[in-house]
Amino acid sequence: MALVAIAPWALGLTGAIYGGVALVTTGIFAALAAVVATRRQVEGDTMKPEKRLFSYSILYLFVIFGALVADRWMLP
Repeated sequence: MALVAIAPWALGLTGAIYGGVALVTTGIFAALAAVVATRRQVEGDTMKPEKRLFSYSILYLFVIFGALVADRWMLP
């Protein structure tokens, strides 16, 4: 997923605004996903890391698409 999010910038289809936002937000997403992937569940678990990742994934999509729009509006 990280490669797909960064690909438009790497291929020159978007500018620096999208590229910077995509790199930072995708890095955060990957870190949260790593926490979820490496943790062990115990009895009485509240799934806090999973819920945090889900919440961030919704914000992530909003920010990525917003950066794409901002990049197109600000840079010709």
